[in-house]
Amino acid sequence: MPNAALKIDQALTFRAVLPEDVLLLHGMIYDLALHDNRADLVNLDVNEFTQNLYREPRIIEPFFIMLGDTVAGFFITYEIFWIYKGRRGMHLLGLYVKPEFRRRGCGEKAFQHIVEECKKRDMGQLVWHADVSNDSGKNFYAKMGATVFEDYSYNFIKFK
Repeated sequence: MPNAALKIDQALTFRAVLPEDVLLLHGMIYDLALHDNRADLVNLDVNEFTQNLYREPRIIEPFFIMLGDTVAGFFITYEIFWIYKGRRGMHLLGLYVKPEFRRRGCGEKAFQHIVEECKKRDMGQLVWHADVSNDSGKNFYAKMGATVFEDYSYNFIKFK
């Protein structure tokens, strides 16, 4: 198994979701909603979704998690402003890894990539919401070093 993990490390990349990829992204958003028991909330018009993702100025940053030429998952972020510190930050809207690629390091590598991107941009924090009933998600984020605020139902990592 160590060789399989090494192979994932070598082949795992991230690429921007292009307008022609939105249908695939939409399907994975639905899969994420199924995973979170929230499929009833998904009500997207693909054309409107595409227009909103790529409207100028671009604020939404959707990326695919790629294992070689295969899409293993996605994450979507956007910049925020942390008013208490007067600094920019990033909000992680969603991080999803397809079931067949879970427990192989894809989610960890994607999350680490997002954290590094925040640091590179000199951001003050990374925030995201996690469903309080999503124990695997809470465990994952705790493992990644997140501070979980149960009373606010969001998580964050603060940078210096």
